[in-house]
Amino acid sequence: MINFPNRREVIISSAATVAVLIGTSALPAVPRAQPQNKVRRDVNELAPNDPILESYRRAVTAMRKLDVDEPENPLGWRQQAAIHDDFCPHENWFFLPWHRAYLGYFEDICRTLSGDEGFVLPYWNWTRNPQIPAAFWGDRNPLQHRRFANPQSTLASEFIGLRVIERVMRKPNFESFASLPSTRPRGGSGGGYGELEGLPHNSVHGFVGGDMRTLMSPLDPIFWLHHCNVDRIWASWNANNNANSADQALANFVLGGNFTDRSGASVDVKISDLYDTTSRGYEYDRLEPKPSPRIGGVLGPDMAFVPIGASSQRLAVMGEAGSPLSASVAVKSELLNSLATNLGKTAIKGAELAERPAELVTLRITGVHPPEDPRAYVRVFLNCPYLTEETPINDPHYVSTFTFFTDKAATHGEHGEERMTYAFDVTDTLDALRRSGRYPEGAIEPQLLAFGGDGRPKELKVDGGAELNFLRAERIQ
Repeated sequence: MINFPNRREVIISSAATVAVLIGTSALPAVPRAQPQNKVRRDVNELAPNDPILESYRRAVTAMRKLDVDEPENPLGWRQQAAIHDDFCPHENWFFLPWHRAYLGYFEDICRTLSGDEGFVLPYWNWTRNPQIPAAFWGDRNPLQHRRFANPQSTLASEFIGLRVIERVMRKPNFESFASLPSTRPRGGSGGGYGELEGLPHNSVHGFVGGDMRTLMSPLDPIFWLHHCNVDRIWASWNANNNANSADQALANFVLGGNFTDRSGASVDVKISDLYDTTSRGYEYDRLEPKPSPRIGGVLGPDMAFVPIGASSQRLAVMGEAGSPLSASVAVKSELLNSLATNLGKTAIKGAELAERPAELVTLRITGVHPPEDPRAYVRVFLNCPYLTEETPINDPHYVSTFTFFTDKAATHGEHGEERMTYAFDVTDTLDALRRSGRYPEGAIEPQLLAFGGDGRPKELKVDGGAELNFLRAERIQ
């Protein structure tokens, strides 16, 4: 392995060589811009030859040249992707801040190697434009990559549509929005996919295919735009007066040596320093709008959810294709009755919604074995007596859908494991059942129905359980 006793000199020298090759001026002579917020823009609103895309192409070309000339150079394309392979957390609340830091350092490296100090990564808003952007196709295009999808392939709205984003944006606290708490980014206890990570994020990886289905997914240039959009949704959620976690186990956690700055030096980042975009020097040209209020009430300032009851049921079965997997979870009648009363009052007194104590019911499914098909997905329903593969997702019993992002060849932490955990806010579904006269009495029955990427029913194995948690907002003392 090559030793870099003075990485800054070596890397800037390499960058200048690459600059000559790709037709830019010597990079060290380019003055750095004064600190100010740069704006990440929607890639589908950029012309094919927009300076942002041209700079991105130059940066990718330069990084790939480093792969050949200096394979151990930390600014090389494969070395940058290897950061994701070595360190990235998934299926826990470190997921969003870790990727925000990863994007930021990569973006700054692109400025160095493109010679464009004003460069900012664009984002791919797959909700508005569910096809891979045209700028990422074409012969001799540095942004082209081997993929399962083709230029005409289109993401289904079930995975990335407006209703999905609104459900995500209505999450009342960071834990339900950003995936579940874990003691460590990798290999710790706890964790579980929230809906943002478990549905649109995972779905896009599986849809694109190729390297995007692996932990080396940053080898595909579209990866960075995909994660910019995930980051944009987080920024949107914050902009709607939702607070990030104050839990010191997360906020004070330091990501040690996970990232590389533009000089090639290893850097440490504290999670709480990643909680807003402006402190990182950028913002987005468009944020998601404020969604309609939660039926269960909103979480006021200085308030947190506390558990008021929990129930669980073992769920261990290999389900046949087309047959729902289910577990009947007994629930105390007083919990169901209290929730129904609060939901009814909220519906009648919508104007007082912000003044009502928020209530939340979460469902946690553990022990889900990912199918072999990386594009497989699972629909979740509650107490549906007529559930079949034909039951639509606008049915009042429907909760959500979840998808998979797993690298079978991975040996790092949870990414190579065979069992996954998914979490859902089922408050809205319970309210829909209440309004339709189908509110459960005494038991809530989660039901899972799996499909392959071709839309046909698939078998699903679960070796875990279904856990329901009832929570109520209380003021922090």
